[in-house]
Amino acid sequence: AFLRRIPYKIHVPDPDEAEFLQLFEAVAQSMKVRFDREATKHLLDKHYREANRPKRRCHPRDLLRQLVDRCDYLEVPYAMTPTLLDEVAHDYFLHGPLMTLA
Repeated sequence: AFLRRIPYKIHVPDPDEAEFLQLFEAVAQSMKVRFDREATKHLLDKHYREANRPKRRCHPRDLLRQLVDRCDYLEVPYAMTPTLLDEVAHDYFLHGPLMTLA
């Protein structure tokens, strides 16, 4: 019923890995987060390849928003680390919070 109310539907294909990395870098820059290619590759390996999860164009924005919110809450500088990306990916894709408060 919901889709019937949308008059135009446009197929937007999933990004390939190069596009995904470009999106992550652009979103990180817009959010004032230093882009870390190796941490992003860790995210791709662990939360996309191992999980057989498709990459969506909204994921960089959504994951980095959570990373920024988490850093603000913990009062730590914004940083794209494998640990922080694991925590936000876990919250976003799977279960409940995996936040370490130490």
